[in-house]
Amino acid sequence: MNFSVETINRLLASGRGYAQYVAGAATMFGLLSAADNKAILDAITQIYTGMTQVVHGGEALWIVLGPIASVALARWSSSSAKTVNQATQVAAAVKDPNTPVTIEAKAAVLDATANLPEVKKDKPIEVTDSKLAHLVPAANVVPSAQ
Repeated sequence: MNFSVETINRLLASGRGYAQYVAGAATMFGLLSAADNKAILDAITQIYTGMTQVVHGGEALWIVLGPIASVALARWSSSSAKTVNQATQVAAAVKDPNTPVTIEAKAAVLDATANLPEVKKDKPIEVTDSKLAHLVPAANVVPSAQ
């Protein structure tokens, strides 16, 4: 769950207010002296100020680093979207026995392979799964005669 800076500041202010009420009540009932009450309230105010500075510092840092991070993520996305990277990921997924690959994905890989210019179209690519072979649009992908 994301909190806005306003929400965090309101929570910190509420916490400071409740702490002041408790310290005031403790002084009223004689549990704290006026000097101790002042010291406690000063400490609470310093904690509140410090936490507010951390929140605002983090917000300012994100405002500065956000665009830089966006550019870095965009470059990474651009790099990972290259055909060679996509092909490498698909090949790794198909080879890994633990990665579930749908029959449609296998058909797409077979069709792409069959349509490579380096693959002879007059030589059939035999596939042991006849359902898979029939899903591939390439004419040179055929079911094997087992």
